[in-house]
Amino acid sequence: MIFIHLQRSSGHKAILELARPVSVGKKLIMSGTMSMPCQGSSRSCQLSLFNSSRRLCQPARPARRSQACRAEAKDQLQEMEQYRQGLSKALQDKENNLKAEAKQGISRGMRIFAAAVSEESTALPDIKKEQFYPLLEEAGDTLVIVDFYTDWCGPCKVMLPELEKMAQEKGEKAKFVKFNCNAHNKELGQQLGIRVAPTFQLYKNSKKVAEMTGAKIDELRSLIEKNV
Repeated sequence: MIFIHLQRSSGHKAILELARPVSVGKKLIMSGTMSMPCQGSSRSCQLSLFNSSRRLCQPARPARRSQACRAEAKDQLQEMEQYRQGLSKALQDKENNLKAEAKQGISRGMRIFAAAVSEESTALPDIKKEQFYPLLEEAGDTLVIVDFYTDWCGPCKVMLPELEKMAQEKGEKAKFVKFNCNAHNKELGQQLGIRVAPTFQLYKNSKKVAEMTGAKIDELRSLIEKNV
């Protein structure tokens, strides 16, 4: 800040505070002192310019630097706020993705479980020789279709899905079971006259009512319809 110290010859003093250089008469006062007539008097007044804190008429560089620092700090705060908002959005997106993945995982697990239950419910019972005759007695007049197969039989594997479909279609009207002609069941298989696989035997009231061999699904379906 620049001050003008005005002292009249009579001893009276006055201080004028200026924000910028001023002109006295035809001269621009920047520094130093000068004499000029005081209005209404022939006596002269001494005008001196001085700065109370720094060199006279020094440019206000610190003030400009302070403004620049404030502007720079404001820009940095804006950048930090933008970064915070971006980070918050990224975290929210990640959380949403994890929830969606978890939901999909649960849904997939439920589908697998449902498929397993469905497969188990449609799978044909695989009986052993000890179960064969008690099963026929328990079925009574319900038609029992026995699929005699082996583990290495390709046509047997082709027929299995078709048998499972027919078992679902017939429901309680017919009972479908499998009999593996392995070493454990081989003796009973020979007693029942099984020579090739697949062989299908149909029983009702513990008596055999029909028989066929080979992977001929239409023929088997027709045979079941005749005896159901």
